[in-house]
Amino acid sequence: MKWLAGFSLLFGVWAATLPAQTLNVRSGEHDTFTRLVIKIPVGTEYTLENAKNTAQLKLANPKLKFDVSKVFSRIGNNRLAGIQDEGDNGLNMTFSCDCEAAAFVDARNLLVVDIKSRPENAIAQVAEPLSLISERAGRISRIQTREVQDDPTLRLPTPGTVPAAPLQHNSLTEERLLSELGRAVQQELLVSDIPSDPRLAQLVLDQAPTPSATALTPKNYAVTTVIDRDLGSALSLSQGSTEPTDCHPSDELDIGNWGSDQALSEHISTLRSKLFREFDTVDQATALQLAKFYLHFGFGAEAIVILQLDPGLAADYPSLVALGHILDNGSIGSVNPFGGQQHCTQDVALWALLSEPDVDSKLATKALQQAFSRLPSHLRTYLGPRISERLADAGHKASAKAILRAITRSGKTEAPAVKMVEAKLANLDGDAVSYDAKLKEVIYAPSDSEQAPKALIAVIEKAWETQTSVSAKESELAAAFSLEYRKADIGPALRNAHLLALGLAGDFDKAFDPDTTDEPATMSPEGIQTLNRLLQLLSDRADDVTFLRHALHETDVRSKHVTIESRSMVAERLIELGFAESALEVLDRLNSRHIGKQQRLLRAKASLQIRRPHRALLELLDITGPEAAQLRARALELNGNLQKAGEELLAAGDPDQAARNFWLSNTWDQIPEETQSEYPILATVATKLKSEDDWGGLAPLEQARALLKDSENTRGNVSDLLAVLE
Repeated sequence: MKWLAGFSLLFGVWAATLPAQTLNVRSGEHDTFTRLVIKIPVGTEYTLENAKNTAQLKLANPKLKFDVSKVFSRIGNNRLAGIQDEGDNGLNMTFSCDCEAAAFVDARNLLVVDIKSRPENAIAQVAEPLSLISERAGRISRIQTREVQDDPTLRLPTPGTVPAAPLQHNSLTEERLLSELGRAVQQELLVSDIPSDPRLAQLVLDQAPTPSATALTPKNYAVTTVIDRDLGSALSLSQGSTEPTDCHPSDELDIGNWGSDQALSEHISTLRSKLFREFDTVDQATALQLAKFYLHFGFGAEAIVILQLDPGLAADYPSLVALGHILDNGSIGSVNPFGGQQHCTQDVALWALLSEPDVDSKLATKALQQAFSRLPSHLRTYLGPRISERLADAGHKASAKAILRAITRSGKTEAPAVKMVEAKLANLDGDAVSYDAKLKEVIYAPSDSEQAPKALIAVIEKAWETQTSVSAKESELAAAFSLEYRKADIGPALRNAHLLALGLAGDFDKAFDPDTTDEPATMSPEGIQTLNRLLQLLSDRADDVTFLRHALHETDVRSKHVTIESRSMVAERLIELGFAESALEVLDRLNSRHIGKQQRLLRAKASLQIRRPHRALLELLDITGPEAAQLRARALELNGNLQKAGEELLAAGDPDQAARNFWLSNTWDQIPEETQSEYPILATVATKLKSEDDWGGLAPLEQARALLKDSENTRGNVSDLLAVLE
């Protein structure tokens, strides 16, 4: 037993020499109260004593010290005039108003101290929040404040009436009753005559002892009721807080303060030496501190490995695991602790933006910029281009430029990632020259940058939009990138960009090479888009032989992937070259519900070219307009209905061609006067030639003279007719 006593003495001396743990005191200002938040170890007991314009917060563990250096960085002194750590006497707070402090511990072991004006009637302050709950739930009646206040049965017992026995020795009924009363005090439903009683500080229903409480130590969950949840939301609203309750607190994302004054290697080695305890068990506190230290310096994968050393540690801190994935630009997975929180006016807005694929239209850009400014300089340089690029892609130009300015102030203006963001912002501003120049700087940067492939894709996309060409050097570079990154996520995009670059350069034989194109059954949506772009370029730029060689094959083999627009361009080019039947085959593969006016006009043209006027007329049913009238007139001409054809041409605004059809159909009276053709003259002369004179009443000599005169007139009219026809 002597060795046991010696060991106990030695252990006590060693424990007494352990260094004190410092707790950071965070602050926040609200409309009606000032909040202090302290992360305390699990199970730490505390007391809070209020006096006139002062309050004293004490923790049961004397090794815990307070760091109050950053308290006034976010708040003024309109309520809290001063705060000081007085060692064994705890945390002393001095108020600049007639205020009092109230404290509670939430499920994340955060000790929250709220400082607000001392109310004349504490219950009156919660009557309105409770009415909000009543209106929402529909089942809770409005609490009558005056009745509750005046009811002596609802006030806590005075000192001396509560048994002095420890809580664990009370009966279960008494313990639950005290828990209910303690929770009512914390929720400000009741006024306690003994606010300094330490036994009531932790009496919350969620922590009420149960018959098996001594055997269980739950720390990954907390039990709450719907009333607790709604009451908490209502109290938050009544106290002027506008922050949604589902937003991750900024104190758990304070990555800027997770570093150390020690050198990187020294601090890591110190923590790693304490990482494992006896029997190779993981020291959770050390593992947590080391993981945060890794995250502070951007080592996301290393932080995740440390958290996974203990099976429960990663589950307890999913936000740290998510930060690790974000820093390594990896996938968060199906469970995202920052999901749907881009609208939050706290630091989580920044991490939510980086963790989700889409940018929320309600993104809290101001909170994001403030969170970014609090990051360490190395993380601002690392994450800044990614954040600014996402903001630029979403159209948040002002915020993207603000983030970019914060990066450039650190002197990292030549980084390819920065140039990439500058290019996107120039594109948003409509500066095409700067956009192209910035992209070229990224592509040909001397450093081996992962931004170069993205910039090359952007250059090729811009060339497609403007229908310009790309240089041979850029086409070759696209081929090299496509081969280098063929197994990366960006590989398919680079491959499609290379094929498009070949098409823009006019090298259609390589663009449609079977060795470089996908099989029809395995084509991706991006590959289908590239195929149709190439077909449109082929129809517009290729020579006749190249066009015929590839267009007919691709529209046949990959028929189900060819869009209406591409089919129309191919068919129109085929009609121009005289391949009307092939054009009809291309167009007839379309589903009938996809046939529009343009496709019906093309089919009518092709039908007329192979002299099938009846089909052309069927295609032109119910279609109006000059082009349709011209085609309909052509079909009527082929059918021999020249007069009707002339009427169609006249309606289409082509009086010259209409006059020709009226002349040929002998309906000379319908020839329009506004025509500039010779047909009105021809009709006049021909009418004269057709006229017959009656000379029966003249003498024979007079008849002979009239006949000679008529012969001369006829000869003159024929000469005029021949002159017109010439």
